[in-house]
Amino acid sequence: MDAVQALANRCFTTYTPQYPPLRDATMKEFQLDVGSHTIAARAFGDPAGEPTLAIHGWLDNLGSMSALAARLPELNVVAVDLVGHGRSSHRPLGARLHFVDYVADIVQILNRLGWDRCTYLGHSMGAGVGTLLAGSFPHRVRSLVLFEGLGPTTTSAEGAPKRLADSLKAETFRVPRVYPDKQEAFAKFRDSRSWLSDEPLERLFERALREVDGGWVFAHDPRLRLPSILQMTESMVLGFLNAIACPTLVVSATRGWPHDAEQMSHRLQAIKNHTHLIVEGNHHLHMEVSDALLLPLRGFLGL
Repeated sequence: MDAVQALANRCFTTYTPQYPPLRDATMKEFQLDVGSHTIAARAFGDPAGEPTLAIHGWLDNLGSMSALAARLPELNVVAVDLVGHGRSSHRPLGARLHFVDYVADIVQILNRLGWDRCTYLGHSMGAGVGTLLAGSFPHRVRSLVLFEGLGPTTTSAEGAPKRLADSLKAETFRVPRVYPDKQEAFAKFRDSRSWLSDEPLERLFERALREVDGGWVFAHDPRLRLPSILQMTESMVLGFLNAIACPTLVVSATRGWPHDAEQMSHRLQAIKNHTHLIVEGNHHLHMEVSDALLLPLRGFLGL
């Protein structure tokens, strides 16, 4: 059984068709019960518009997608905090974190929303999740927009044993630091995202903290910083990309995350129907929403 079909079968085992759609025109902030997890979500735009799912990147939250969603008012956009991020729940203690689990989560989110198909907007890690979703379930993704990401990080087959060993050796993580006030936490947050201006930073920071005794901690699951226990090989990722059937817009920033140019070229060639847009900006260019990004994006989406 190939990797694409194996992932599809895994996700289908969690399919829950008995759930009705949850939202009406008045809903903005809401939650979804997805398996054993509670997913925090925010709705934007026209509830009668094209169902559109917006997925953020690693250690971010749905605030990453809010400015972009607000500029697409014709669409029915739902942005979520992925498991272990923002205001969503964390995976159980003792569980190991696997990238493909996010794909299973997204399938359940679509089912919970009552969406047979959607347009998918993904940033960075969220873009990687989107490529696996669209490759495994081509009938569920009408169009795919990938900001600063095209498939997950890979390893060689020869490097996999060492990665597994190193990951298991690193299975301790620091207890989250407690900040006495939000101002001190914001200073740390700003230092880790120095390329962002204040307004995008504040949108992310709004959902980045959790109150505890004695102050505030960052809300993300600290296990997210541990090395991945397993990664796909490059040939596996190319298999998923080759299985994508929908129109795909890949957006790269001029000052974005460093990537291997040869690998990027091969990945782009694997997608049958793609457009590659290069826009002035940094890794979070989708949070600034320049006209150079918005106008081609709206054209791609038929708006």
